[in-house]
Amino acid sequence: MKKRLLAVLVVSVLALVMLSGCGGINVGGVKVSDNADGSSKVSIGGTSVETGASWPSSWPSDIPKLNGTVKSSVSTDVHSSAGLSVFLSVANIDVVKAYANDLMSKGYTAGTTLDEGGDYAVSLKGSAYNVSVTYSHDTNDASVTVTAVQ
Repeated sequence: MKKRLLAVLVVSVLALVMLSGCGGINVGGVKVSDNADGSSKVSIGGTSVETGASWPSSWPSDIPKLNGTVKSSVSTDVHSSAGLSVFLSVANIDVVKAYANDLMSKGYTAGTTLDEGGDYAVSLKGSAYNVSVTYSHDTNDASVTVTAVQ
């Protein structure tokens, strides 16, 4: 299932790049729309990929948003199996660690954790969602990725 999701994401993003700048079109079952907020969405049958520079509108309300400046985001919906990723600039590693601790206080269980050389990554498992949080000290960039629990 993960390989299929990745393949669909790659094809959808390629379609988005090839068709960007086209406004809203619908050709052969592929629909591309550019939204007023600068985001773009590609829909192919039961699959959609949306990109932008803000938190996805489908972000789960029970998962807090990480404090920082959103650089880009991607949301996918593959036959009702959602995936969301947001890439941000943050003040420092403490912001990301506090975010992970907040999720753990909400009942998420920490899995694999990396905290080395100023970089940080943790995977967290909840009852409805898995959340991965990363931080790079080189750029002060962080990412939050949410997937539905299978």
